[in-house]
Amino acid sequence: MTPTTWVLVVFGVLVMFLLASFTNVVIDRMPRALEEPNQYGELWDTRTWGEVVSGRSRCSSCGAEVHWYDNVPVLSYLLLRGRCRACGEKYGAFHVLVELAVPLVAVLVTWGVVHYQGWSWVLLPYLFLVPVGTALSVIDLRTLIVPTRIIWPSAAVMAVLCVVAALAEGEPTWLLGVVMGVVAFAGPLFLLWFIVPTGMGFGDVRLATMLGLPIGLAAMSTGRSFGWAALLAAMCLLASSVIGFAIAIPGLMVGNRKVPFGPALVMGTLLCVTLAEPILAAFG
Repeated sequence: MTPTTWVLVVFGVLVMFLLASFTNVVIDRMPRALEEPNQYGELWDTRTWGEVVSGRSRCSSCGAEVHWYDNVPVLSYLLLRGRCRACGEKYGAFHVLVELAVPLVAVLVTWGVVHYQGWSWVLLPYLFLVPVGTALSVIDLRTLIVPTRIIWPSAAVMAVLCVVAALAEGEPTWLLGVVMGVVAFAGPLFLLWFIVPTGMGFGDVRLATMLGLPIGLAAMSTGRSFGWAALLAAMCLLASSVIGFAIAIPGLMVGNRKVPFGPALVMGTLLCVTLAEPILAAFG
């Protein structure tokens, strides 16, 4: 890589560390426990974005405000040995794992796309999906809800990024594949929910609508016609099902715990958009 490329990569990783820190804020503040189940039987609701972004982070034990210099991703955790500066209460390793996972996954996605297709504007929506998908996945695992307050704003941003990528690459017809990706990925899940509404939450359908955007773009970026977006979406559904089954096994073994499908959808999508070229090449 050229020196300019290295600078961009380092800058991108630093940005991802910052986004990972904000991802933790969203994960902690967005869900709101209900005193009793709502009309849908859910035990959780969500706070508004104003509530999520307002105020500084505080220690959950003593309530002390966390200063900016104690909120540097990963570094602050290591320097403080995972403890609150004020009361010494030990923090869990969860936050630092998220702060490491977001940039790591972003690097892997970037490497995969660049390796098979070269540098491209399509990386924009893929990298945007990393922190958004992480927040949605962790919240879903914790609460069994997929927050609409995250889904629709993120879907709007994702759509804009897909348009930017297609126009920047001089390929406006890629947007046909984007639409096909949404229909082919979210459509089967919508039918499944419609036929057996108790078998899947509608939140997964909304999530699939957002995820279908980069799936369609990934298929088109390989130089194929928009019909191939349906095939990549099918492969993504297959990958998500396998991942979901693998995730569910530990939950079933420990107290028959219900495991959501949202995290598997996110992981399957990231895998398929990263490896879109070799996946589709296997079919011709």
